[in-house]
Amino acid sequence: MRDYALIWKYVSEARAGGRTGKSLARLKVFKSPNILPSALIKMILDDAKPADVIAAAADPDTRHQRENECIAYFFMGQLSLINGDTKAAAEYFQKTLATGVTNFRQYTAARVELERIQK
Repeated sequence: MRDYALIWKYVSEARAGGRTGKSLARLKVFKSPNILPSALIKMILDDAKPADVIAAAADPDTRHQRENECIAYFFMGQLSLINGDTKAAAEYFQKTLATGVTNFRQYTAARVELERIQK
């Protein structure tokens, strides 16, 4: 969970307009053994593209893949918001909801973000 905690911290700071330097520094030195959080971190650092993150979400177990995609799409939506692209963010949040992984916090948060964007 430490992997995702660092990502959440960065997103929270960036969305609040705070200084993200320390969070980015931690992300740069963090070496996660898990493929998906590593791909998300690389995307935050501009070392990976959305297609790389989706590829990292792949899993032979379809349930696990949907869970990975829920996480991936949500954070891709957050990064889009940070970069000022609300259209792309809305598309990623719609994809988050389309996974149907209702028991993940990213699913609920994506619904809230969509409501906020559409107001």
